[in-house]
Amino acid sequence: MSETVIDLAITGMTCASCVGRLEKVLGRQDGVVKAEVNLATARARVVVEDGRTAAARLVSAVEKAGFGAAAVQAGAPMAEETGARGELLRVIGAALLSLPLALPMLLPGRDAMVSPPLQLVLASLVLFGFGSRFFLGAWAAVRSGHGTMDLLVALGTSAAWG
Repeated sequence: MSETVIDLAITGMTCASCVGRLEKVLGRQDGVVKAEVNLATARARVVVEDGRTAAARLVSAVEKAGFGAAAVQAGAPMAEETGARGELLRVIGAALLSLPLALPMLLPGRDAMVSPPLQLVLASLVLFGFGSRFFLGAWAAVRSGHGTMDLLVALGTSAAWG
């Protein structure tokens, strides 16, 4: 029996729990001999029996688990992070909107605070605008019946906001 290696690019992983869950999901697919998921490279390497499992079926299983996936050619170089620039812009935007909330607390001798309605608007924009990826990830985790870091972040920030 010969084997084939299928490499998948995975999106949405945030912690070791995600890795373990994906390895279980992939390992349970018919024809899978071995599945290894790497959080740092956001890749999964799946060894399958020839002709028993298609990459599309593995991608579908990963997506049902609440993650994104795409088949890549084995040994292909990692694509550059196209989302890195967008992530940097989100961090800068969130920091700029958070600055008016934090700055009055950092200035010595100043008791002035930003007005409560403005605090609500700024905090809401940061939480639900720039932090929306956590809520989307949390919803995917709830749908798949698993807890993830996205779920913890969404619950914690929502509790602090409310």
